[in-house]
Amino acid sequence: MAGNKTLNARLSLKCDTYANWTSNNPVLLAGEAAVTVVPGETGAVQREPAVLVKFGDGTSHYNDLQFMSAKSADVYDWAMQAQKPTYQASEIQGLDDYISGQIKDTDTQYQLVRVSDTSFKLQSKEKNGDEWADVTTIEITYNLTEGETNGTVKFNGVDVAVHGLKSAAYQDTTAFDAAGSADAVQGNLDTHIQNKQNPHSVAADQIGAAKPGYVFYITLLASNWVDNSQTVSDIGFVTSGYAYLINPSDENFISWNDCIVRGKDVEQAGKMNFICEEQPSSDIVVKIVRMEVSA
Repeated sequence: MAGNKTLNARLSLKCDTYANWTSNNPVLLAGEAAVTVVPGETGAVQREPAVLVKFGDGTSHYNDLQFMSAKSADVYDWAMQAQKPTYQASEIQGLDDYISGQIKDTDTQYQLVRVSDTSFKLQSKEKNGDEWADVTTIEITYNLTEGETNGTVKFNGVDVAVHGLKSAAYQDTTAFDAAGSADAVQGNLDTHIQNKQNPHSVAADQIGAAKPGYVFYITLLASNWVDNSQTVSDIGFVTSGYAYLINPSDENFISWNDCIVRGKDVEQAGKMNFICEEQPSSDIVVKIVRMEVSA
């Protein structure tokens, strides 16, 4: 009676490179196994490199056979697709309960409170809450230094023009008189103004006057200056045969002198034009003495 016999052996399947299998492309016997290592970047399968097996059917060439594969009985077809299906939120059971447990809308309110000119604090509280709680303090720092360009200051690193500076702001200090010089000049002018005794000894014939002059007053309105000029009308202004002595009132002498106001020749009957180097900020009353002169 024949019995079972055990043979100790090692079985080796046909194994070759993927390049050799595909180039030789043999017809495999039915059930014959062909093992190969598919290297990376061949594009033969999705996951490379990989060790794969093909089984022959007795008629097909190697290149026409499929690699051995397995199917999982409990995996749906859509799970193995590259493009997964999409769902509406209403189709996902329990989604609302999950979100409500993860996200809490406290409806927090915020306000910014001024502490000082350069300090503020951010506060918060829940809607309908009673007290505000400090979140953080905000400090604002300003940096003001001398500007690089004359007539400017550097604010937080940027040159900013200073409004209202006139031409004097762009001059070196050597362009001006020493401190106190103006006070000395003003004192001399005040003394001269108060001297009513003809300190210059001016005679009537020196100005060509044949008889006492005709005196009248005009007012230079501060609002009438246009481009440092304004024209005043008065019947006392005659175009020929007269000279005019023009002096401001005592109260307006300083403004007249500081702004360097001057009257021009009468070129049109009834009118005299006045000019200045700087427009006065107030009205100036002017005394006009019209003196008859010989031809």
